Amino acid sequence: AALRDANTIVERDKLLRWDFASHWPTRRVFIDARGMEKHGVNEAEIDTLMAILRSFLNWANRVGPPPGRRSKRWEVACLSFYLRQEIAMRDALRKLTQQKDQHTRFSTDNVEIVSGTVDRFQGREADLVLLSMRNTGRIGFLDSPNRLNVSLTRGRQQLCIVGNAGYFNRCEVSELEKKKKKST
Repeated sequence: AALRDANTIVERDKLLRWDFASHWPTRRVFIDARGMEKHGVNEAEIDTLMAILRSFLNWANRVGPPPGRRSKRWEVACLSFYLRQEIAMRDALRKLTQQKDQHTRFSTDNVEIVSGTVDRFQGREADLVLLSMRNTGRIGFLDSPNRLNVSLTRGRQQLCIVGNAGYFNRCEVSELEKKKKKST
């Protein structure tokens, strides 16, 4: 409930012919991936991200390039807070796009995909942001409001956060907790 849609979203959707978000009830979604982090990588999250990305690529091929922009490609960012997870995402993107020589940028007919860490993506945006949380056993970055803010505000049209919901529901981090009304 804390991740709310912008009040201008309907107008933007009409201009861009954007209906990819109809897959979910809101533009900012948390998708549960029940994987575990092993040696700095959470494979279940990467598999989930690639499934979402395949769906997006199919959608982009169906609707064509975004209208009214200089760039004739939709922009996707695959982000993580951790370098090892980002490297594993990059490897998965190479397989998905069959672009074995690429490091951080991957292109299809209608989509430009960037892989990186949240810190490296600061100041930039993408139509679709796929954010891998990775952690399942320690707090890590969650105590950094600035990094959380950057990660949650990069998506122009859609933000898909992928993580282990059970783990994050158990975390006692003030930045993730709902504000509670004080009883009088």
